[in-house]
Amino acid sequence: MKIFKTRPQKSIERVFCIKRLDNVFDKRRIRKNVSECSFQIWYLKFTEAGGRQMNSNRHIVKMINAKWQEGKFLGVGLDIEFRKIPRVVIDDDGKVNVCKTMVDYATQIIWATHDIVCVYLINHYFYWAKGIPGILALKEIISRIHAIAPNVPILLNNSEGDIGNSNLAIIEYAFGELDLDGITINPWFGQEALQPFLNLPQKGIVVVCRTSNFGSEEFQCLKISDHESVSLFKTVAWRVSQFWNKNGNCALQFGVRSCADISLVREIVPDMPIFVQGVGPQSKTGTIEEDDVREIIVAGRHNTILCSARGVIFSPDPRKEATRLHHLISKYRAAELAAANA
Repeated sequence: MKIFKTRPQKSIERVFCIKRLDNVFDKRRIRKNVSECSFQIWYLKFTEAGGRQMNSNRHIVKMINAKWQEGKFLGVGLDIEFRKIPRVVIDDDGKVNVCKTMVDYATQIIWATHDIVCVYLINHYFYWAKGIPGILALKEIISRIHAIAPNVPILLNNSEGDIGNSNLAIIEYAFGELDLDGITINPWFGQEALQPFLNLPQKGIVVVCRTSNFGSEEFQCLKISDHESVSLFKTVAWRVSQFWNKNGNCALQFGVRSCADISLVREIVPDMPIFVQGVGPQSKTGTIEEDDVREIIVAGRHNTILCSARGVIFSPDPRKEATRLHHLISKYRAAELAAANA
């Protein structure tokens, strides 16, 4: 194989694949029993019917608490956009090896960050976009994380969720097929539909609360009619804390531009973990700035994980940038703790 610094021009091929899962329970039996069983019993029937068992040795709450004890509050997103990879692998036949290119680049990032991260986050759409080679790369990259950083949890970061048996398929995919430790979910479907996720005490369930895209206020900031001063996103936080978090494994997700809203929600959920996404590219300046980190830490206080994907993995020196962000988080966490204890 040869390594080229520039990618040769080629037509874009879209490859769609439906993978046949072995040992999956009979769909007719599900249709018959779904109305008779609670979601919890339904899920137990699913696992007993031959779906791949989840790894019972990994408990995300314990894993993240261990990382916090080590002073690690950085999340790195392995969102490998193929077009941004600086070097590609060319096979002997002259074709780009998409799978190996993605795996090699992600492996470099894992080695560069594994000793300072709290969690890895993966958006699988960047892999699905490359068809079968991308899907194969996704599974291999997860295996590399397990080998290089076995004590670092991995989160599927796609705001998943649906209704009924679709959620069971998502669970089988994320926690069985991919062997991940947590997932972000969209609260729009309500607790009843999302209960299959909430029934998994060893898995992290990160609920999208407030995003940083410019159009997010259209719905997220709507005032609840019964309480005109309460926005929808605050209601989401309150309901997650009061009704969804029975297993103590829920967290909330915010966008990096939502510092003021994070402060408001911290009054509702003083101890729940908060994942702040998009540190760097989605910040005010588009880069990882010290003021942004300080504002997030002040707003989120303790139990806040700062997550960056593009800002770290496609920087000129991912190790240097991740280390800089890690030190900034440590610096302002220490200052915040000192102020709280004063």
